[in-house]
Amino acid sequence: VRFDLVSASTGTPITIFNDLLLNPGVVRHVTQSLVSPGVDTTSIFNVLSGGASLNAVANWTFSPNPEIPGSPIIFTAQASCPGCIGTLSYTWDFSSKDSPDYAYKTQATGSSVTITAPAPVTNRVTLTINDSATPADSIRVTGLLPLAARVSPSVTTLSQGSAGGSWSGQWLGGVTTSTSGYTGIWVFCPGSGTVKTVCSAPVVAFSQSGTGITQTSSASALSYNFAGMYNATLKISDTGETQIGTFPAGNSAVSSFLVNVTGSTPAYTVSVTADDNLPGASTVVTLTAEATYTLSYPGSFRGTLFNYVFNFGDGTPTATVSQNQTGTVQHTFPSSGSFMVKVVAQEAIGPRAVSQIQENGFLRIRPLCPSTSSCDFALPSPSPTVGQSVSFTASAAGGSSPYTFTWDFGDGSPTATGSSVSHIYNSSGTFNVTLTITDSTGQVQTVKKTVTINNNSGGGGGGSDLASFLTSPAGLGLIAAAVIIILAAILFLRRRGSKLAPKQLSS
Repeated sequence: VRFDLVSASTGTPITIFNDLLLNPGVVRHVTQSLVSPGVDTTSIFNVLSGGASLNAVANWTFSPNPEIPGSPIIFTAQASCPGCIGTLSYTWDFSSKDSPDYAYKTQATGSSVTITAPAPVTNRVTLTINDSATPADSIRVTGLLPLAARVSPSVTTLSQGSAGGSWSGQWLGGVTTSTSGYTGIWVFCPGSGTVKTVCSAPVVAFSQSGTGITQTSSASALSYNFAGMYNATLKISDTGETQIGTFPAGNSAVSSFLVNVTGSTPAYTVSVTADDNLPGASTVVTLTAEATYTLSYPGSFRGTLFNYVFNFGDGTPTATVSQNQTGTVQHTFPSSGSFMVKVVAQEAIGPRAVSQIQENGFLRIRPLCPSTSSCDFALPSPSPTVGQSVSFTASAAGGSSPYTFTWDFGDGSPTATGSSVSHIYNSSGTFNVTLTITDSTGQVQTVKKTVTINNNSGGGGGGSDLASFLTSPAGLGLIAAAVIIILAAILFLRRRGSKLAPKQLSS
């Protein structure tokens, strides 16, 4: 310690009565003998550079960073002190105060400690490191944890019109003083302490300071008048501090949690339409989602901007658009199939739609016969023969029932209808059977297969072949031609015979 006394007077000299620190007490020090006429600057430098020096470097870290209220936090000290004596010891104060007369607490000891807070209240953390000297040399390292908040449970389901639910809020970090602490506000739905149209407790405010700081808050027993998925929040604000640059607003942390209210009167509904409900692969489809508020939902709380998230149900990434009450996207389905399109519509952040209520809309993209095996008919086995009744049974999927089935047997006979039909082929050969399926919306798909018809067995084979030929159109034509030829021959022979007969002579 050096005192420099400077006088501006030339007439009256300064008289020094005592220039020694008679009682340095327990502070480690080096005594410098008085050198007349005094201790010069060089002597002071030599004392400072040659005297006792700790050369200490210390710090602490925490994990996870940022911290999670209600979960374990690990604090780890790092220290190097070449000038310290003996083993170093570590003590922790998790809520120290920036005050000259503050008495530091010992809430944990060790170079690495784990706590689950709150409790204890944790914000301004001070690590004190002592060596083994008597009296001990001390090093203090102080730091602020960032303000972080958490609410549990993260999702609660309630019934419209019935009171229920219980929520616990916790937070850590931030800045407090001896006279100021935290302010908090729960927001469950649009409204205020006097406007409770949407729910029974739109906002709940509180504050904590001094010894009343617990870093915890709770809320319970709410009822909602409209169904929907409400994005409720807990907001915690600390004390604005000029010294660290947060005055006047301070820091804030917001924790969101969902309240799923089920019931018959939603805040709004979401409808989804497509310009083509029956697209084929690689077809561009325009999908439109529209949010429509229930008439009784207060107009002053309605959002004018929505975030729409489209899930196409085909494994492709979702698409998000921010538009007014109508949101539109275009999408190409990579393959044919039946897809359920889901749209999540959420009120965008705004002064009116404070809860960002979320609703879902759905649309079934359902083409007829989404796969090659979904619409089919089985061929008879073994192969049928001429004159045998052949049965066909159809199956169909996709589209919209009921279905209409139309059969073309490929032999020139009239078509038939029905999911199960029978037909008799009058000749052998291979025939193309075509099944046409039509659903209730007019979608049409066809299934084509070939059926082989064999000749009747028996009679050694030759007689059955001749019988089949004679009963065929060609055989009947040949028989008719043969009959005509035979008749013509008979007529010709009769005429010729009459000319060749001998004439009788008259007497």
